[in-house]
Amino acid sequence: MPMEETKQPAESPHAEFNGMPCGKLGEATVSRLVFDGNPLVGNVHSRDLKYVRRLAQTYLTPECLQETLRLAEANGVNTVLGWGEEYVRTYNASGGKMQFIARLSPKLAGDKLADAIKRNIDGGAIAQFTDPCETDELFRASGIAPLAKVVEAAAKSDLPVGVGTWALPVVTACEKAGVPLDFYVKSFHSDGYPTSRPTPPEVRDEFIQETPGYFDNIWCAHPDQVIEAFAAITKPWIATMVLAAGAIDQRGGLTFALETGGADFASVAMFDFLIADHAQTVIRLIPRADQKRTRRWCA
Repeated sequence: MPMEETKQPAESPHAEFNGMPCGKLGEATVSRLVFDGNPLVGNVHSRDLKYVRRLAQTYLTPECLQETLRLAEANGVNTVLGWGEEYVRTYNASGGKMQFIARLSPKLAGDKLADAIKRNIDGGAIAQFTDPCETDELFRASGIAPLAKVVEAAAKSDLPVGVGTWALPVVTACEKAGVPLDFYVKSFHSDGYPTSRPTPPEVRDEFIQETPGYFDNIWCAHPDQVIEAFAAITKPWIATMVLAAGAIDQRGGLTFALETGGADFASVAMFDFLIADHAQTVIRLIPRADQKRTRRWCA
């Protein structure tokens, strides 16, 4: 369902929710800054730091998570991506208006796939996308055909369907094959931060987890190639991992995603104490991005 409290400024590609510029994904109005749901289920990318996941899980109590969602909505973030649907439901049952984009396993088929699609619809998702890690595994093993079949099945429902991936070859194969998807969820961040240096661009596999020496430290193998590819793609793009799991400062990472890269939305995993600053960064950034982007807003 479309969000309430929205308005469309004259001659603007953006709607608005609680001061945050928004785009459209199907019929839904989605904030340009999307809440990556990983923290809602205790998932954190921690490179080689063994204690970080436990630290996050200890901090992120059920009460903290509900307050986190409240702060997100108050600061104009109205959509959660991928994880934590049960926490979103609990929040909305108490008066919240948070939307959810659900994951869909591309490894399912037949009745199991149909059941998963129906669960996403019945659960109130505004859209669904294939799980990025499972998508990349499936593509490496079997090519584009089985992924296309999953997307074709999902496209028969009323929900917009996206393809999630960390690997640019998946995107280019979808475009070449004419897979009937509505949007992409593709990792994207700049290069050169300290923990990326042990894995320089020349040794990286596009399926980054297959790169020798990979230690949960990079999620976009060649960002320049991603920019070039999406320049010719008119489907909406939700950029994920834009701060490289906290290795890139918010202003630099969000500018690179929404201005330099041309993404339509930036998804960021945020602790409660980060939300207001991240939201204000996006709110201030969008007017400048309107002037400097080379890729038009596609949502």
